[in-house]
Amino acid sequence: MKLFWDIDETLIHTRKYLHKQYTHDFEIGQGDESYFVCVRPCAKQVIDYSREVFGADNVHILTTSVEWYARSINEKANWGFDNSQIISREIIHKYSIKIPSLYGNETLVTQHPLANKNNLLIDNLRPEWNTEKTSLMLINPQKNYLTADEYRGNNLDDDIFRDTVIHFMDDAINRYADNLIQETQK
Repeated sequence: MKLFWDIDETLIHTRKYLHKQYTHDFEIGQGDESYFVCVRPCAKQVIDYSREVFGADNVHILTTSVEWYARSINEKANWGFDNSQIISREIIHKYSIKIPSLYGNETLVTQHPLANKNNLLIDNLRPEWNTEKTSLMLINPQKNYLTADEYRGNNLDDDIFRDTVIHFMDDAINRYADNLIQETQK
């Protein structure tokens, strides 16, 4: 069992331009691209909690963002993910197959080596809008998916987000306790 974190609008919010009424935590960029990043205040706390619960090797970033962007945010936010724990757009596309159809192209996503029916995803998107990620990692949208309140850099009560995420993780551990024991014994 792995836990996957989305980053954009779940743990962070980025803006292309500075706004006087909004503060940001840091700036990232590559070439002509530059982004101002607001990190959800409890992001590090919930990531650390997820590592305590699932083990650091079982917690990953799963994002449709490009690799340089995800890695830069991880580094600047001091989240401590190894680059191998960041699954970005490039990796998702590596496992995607475009299938021509009468109505345009359809995308079939094949399973990633980390795919497991017990995997979990915390994301701001509704599961029906996130089929690439759920297919890639075999995530069951009905029971292993938490749709988090969207973070825009200046909204939401962090306590509600943190409590909801912790409850989701604790519930998953309780539901899959027997499976985790069996996986550990192998």
